[in-house]
Amino acid sequence: MKFKIEKKIVFFYFCSFIGGATALVMQIIWSRYLSHLIGADALAQALCVGTFLLGLSLGYYSWGRWSQNLKYSFTATYYYILCEFLIALWCLLFPFIYEYAQKIHSLWPSTILSDFLSSNLLILFPAFLMGGTIPLLTTSLPSSLKKVNKVHARIYGFNTLGAGLGAILGGMVFLQFGGLSFTLQSVGFINLCLCFSMLIFVKYFSKYSVNIDRLDLVKEVNSENFALPRPTLYAASFFTGLWIISIEIVCFRFFSLSLGSSVYIYPMVVGIFVVGLGLGALTLKESNKNSQHNRSLLQRELGIASTFFAFSIFLLPYLNYWVNILNNKLSPLKWGYEGSFVVQFLLYGSILIPVLFFSGRILPRLYSLYPKNINNYSKVCGKFYFYNTVGSLLGSIGMGYFAYKWFSLEIILKALIILGLIFYAYFIGLKKNETTLMGVCVLLIIVLLTPLNRSGDVINLFSVKDYVSLFQIPKHPSELVFLEDNTLATISILKHPAARDVIPPIFDEDYYYSIHLNGKNEGGTFPDLLTMSLIGILPYVYSTGEDLSIAIVGLGTGVTAGILAQLEHVKEINVIEISEGLIKASERISHQNLNAVNHPKVKIIKQDALSYFHQNKKHYDIIISEPSGNWTLGSENLYSLDFYMKIKKALKPKGIFVNWLHLYNNDKEDTFLALRTVFKVFPYVRSYLLSGGVDMGMLITDYPLNSSPFAHRFNDPLITKLLPYYGFEEAPFIEFNQLFNWNRADFTLIDPFKDQRIHRLDSPLLAYRGYKNRFLKSSYNFLRDPQILNTKKSNNHWALFSDGRSRVLTAEFISEKQSFLKYCNKPKGKLVNPICSFISYLYDQYWLPASKNNHLAINGLVRFGVLQSSEDFPVLKSSRQ
Repeated sequence: MKFKIEKKIVFFYFCSFIGGATALVMQIIWSRYLSHLIGADALAQALCVGTFLLGLSLGYYSWGRWSQNLKYSFTATYYYILCEFLIALWCLLFPFIYEYAQKIHSLWPSTILSDFLSSNLLILFPAFLMGGTIPLLTTSLPSSLKKVNKVHARIYGFNTLGAGLGAILGGMVFLQFGGLSFTLQSVGFINLCLCFSMLIFVKYFSKYSVNIDRLDLVKEVNSENFALPRPTLYAASFFTGLWIISIEIVCFRFFSLSLGSSVYIYPMVVGIFVVGLGLGALTLKESNKNSQHNRSLLQRELGIASTFFAFSIFLLPYLNYWVNILNNKLSPLKWGYEGSFVVQFLLYGSILIPVLFFSGRILPRLYSLYPKNINNYSKVCGKFYFYNTVGSLLGSIGMGYFAYKWFSLEIILKALIILGLIFYAYFIGLKKNETTLMGVCVLLIIVLLTPLNRSGDVINLFSVKDYVSLFQIPKHPSELVFLEDNTLATISILKHPAARDVIPPIFDEDYYYSIHLNGKNEGGTFPDLLTMSLIGILPYVYSTGEDLSIAIVGLGTGVTAGILAQLEHVKEINVIEISEGLIKASERISHQNLNAVNHPKVKIIKQDALSYFHQNKKHYDIIISEPSGNWTLGSENLYSLDFYMKIKKALKPKGIFVNWLHLYNNDKEDTFLALRTVFKVFPYVRSYLLSGGVDMGMLITDYPLNSSPFAHRFNDPLITKLLPYYGFEEAPFIEFNQLFNWNRADFTLIDPFKDQRIHRLDSPLLAYRGYKNRFLKSSYNFLRDPQILNTKKSNNHWALFSDGRSRVLTAEFISEKQSFLKYCNKPKGKLVNPICSFISYLYDQYWLPASKNNHLAINGLVRFGVLQSSEDFPVLKSSRQ
């Protein structure tokens, strides 16, 4: 019979492992769903995590107290199966529940209370059920009181280790290929299968164990001499939860500084943490000695964990540097992309897992120190996890939101190290070990006096290629003028010197600024001026309205908002920006963004754009979306079908939506994936090259735009001042930056990928593929794609220029390569116009088909200032036709 009981216990350990894995996948998916509903800002994320932990804590407490009153152990097993069944059912129905919650949420004003209520509606109930799993298993599995501690540690360890597997596979694999709803319903189905398997096993083993009256178990009271007061044990459980979740949140920031806030951050950090905690609990050996010995083991484990974490202040700043050096070395290799995740896991794990391994032993050890008997061991289990989860709840909200509002990353990291050492010192004080206590005090002083190396936080680590020294991060040559750790990101401003004769005419300085978020360059006031200004000027000169109402998604450097605010026909500009720190940074450089933040026409709305347009009732003439890269967590939502549908509802009948799309770090498939998603919602797209062939601005409408912009719009003093700087000697020359003018039918014919995949919130393809393209340094350019250039709409015109006008570039006027290159190297303004690089490439690679109106095309180019004289480019003879 003993063998049969052991087999049952092993099977339920396996169930605990699978349950932990599916629970973590559910948590990741629910957090994504909630970010779509209430936003992706720091407060919304804290509410999401807080709601989940609140449900868990209530579940631990309630189920722990309730399960203690059960007469038979098999009853607890059945209730455990019931909890798993209801969780599975919730997963299967969740897409429908979410749709209902969306409708309710749109009726409420966007407040903290409404977001909290929405979070509770969606995940509080299943989290409450998850909170019952460990107390119920702890109630049902032990065959005697002596085995309670051992069984509980194994349940906790296997459940946590399974959660690690779920975090890694769920967040990094399943979501990428299955999408949110499919993955969630799949794990729900797995839970259903688990429930039926458990029912069969319980039925099979019932004659051996489940009919045993719990009151007939060994009724001995643990009579060891307990030196620690019970409130101290509960307080230690609370502190452990707060300390570990706070470390986890700090590690989110360190990982973001290395990997750029990608979608892989959350599953990788959580995976490392729960794997470390699970391994620690599983390797915990049951001590048969008295509680004094167990307390000594607890002191030792807490001391090792806090000491290892203290040394993180020396190593964590350099891990980002090492990871990116190795990533750049792995990038050219065939297996490099997959290998990079292994490298990152090993590097970060080498610092964190020793801390987590011994931290994972603390909670089971505290539970084993508590005096238990047959009447309270289930209730005690629930209370320990309740206090531990309440600590995690306060840590997630306090550290995830409030701490970064007041303190820097350095202060927060040092505070966590000091808290761990003080907690360790308390237990040492109980034992009165003066030598060890003195060592802890010395370590505290070292931590306080050691500055955190922040040099890697102000440079674009993605571009670091050359290894200098193990502990020497290359310094950025420019001056750091602003560095702040806020609730959402670490933001820095660098000041770069520049020659006065190349600085734009709107500046009166010999320098410019660039803003960096988590080490990623979000733009510079000078190098990105062409992109940031044209993305605003283009819809302005095409718009028919007089008092234009404009919405801009993403403040960035503020240049787009600042320039638009100066234009005559612009009435109001609403800038939707999620990052409070970025608003502050943009305000710091107001003299180079035309006072964008404080301009009377500009209103800053601090909110997630997806959430804003979900509840927005206002309609705009122009909406401009300038998100960060499509691989950045949160930004990928702004390239989704769901977001475009919300934008369509927010546009006026003759409104224009402008979407920025980077061609660098995007391959051809992703570029067409992004375009295909747009064309699912809007029938017309006119695209312009913004700068150097790496940025594209799409004018997206429900109606065909006029064939040319309104000339009177160019009379605004600021545009008149900027046009020569762009290389536009006359306003209509802006049309030569046009890449294509397609309708939906045009795109369908030219789309080389026929799988019809699109980017949705439920299936965030660009988020995962975009990060891979960034790692591989992929790049796509319409101008260098033979498939596009060789596709003709007619016998004489490239499909790239589907409007069929006589301005189509022909081989005749680029026949003299040297003359042409001489022209291109002759600056028309302070920036080299991108059309020059375009034509230069065409000269090297392709002969454009001859037009019957060669002389018209050439004369037009002369009139627009592209050519000095048509005589400089003699017509090719028939051999070239």
